[in-house]
Amino acid sequence: MGELKSRARALMNAWTTGEASGLADILAPQFEEIDRPQAAALGLDGLREKLALFHEVHAQVTLNVRKQVADGDLVCTQWTISATLRTPDDPTASQPQRVAMSGMSWAHFAEGRIIRHLVYRDIVGYLMQRGYQWSPAPPKAAARPKVLPAALPVAQTDARP
Repeated sequence: MGELKSRARALMNAWTTGEASGLADILAPQFEEIDRPQAAALGLDGLREKLALFHEVHAQVTLNVRKQVADGDLVCTQWTISATLRTPDDPTASQPQRVAMSGMSWAHFAEGRIIRHLVYRDIVGYLMQRGYQWSPAPPKAAARPKVLPAALPVAQTDARP
């Protein structure tokens, strides 16, 4: 179990450095990272591209692994990642803007290598730190009651007593 935890942690640490070169022995050839709403990263090359895009926007990235639990071929990691935005959302800001995001990841292993990495994170909290406003969906319009016509046709029958 300890070996799987350290491999899952190595994958998480790649987000701090932006380097995926040390992951070739850890990731399965058919590796996929599923992190909605982004497109899935497929294979080592897909992960490299995703890391590069992240580091174009973020600098001074730090990772705090809060808890890690292993069970069979699954490792769950609870984490917080912090970074400085390379280009502040507010160009008049006197200080670089630090942002943080918490989440959980599930690394699925096959033959000792990570085959799938599922990521769930607080994207709304991250966007609010960047100055976006949270606006819940407007309430649905009140359902209109179904109104029956004033006079319904009455079936006529020829039945006589």
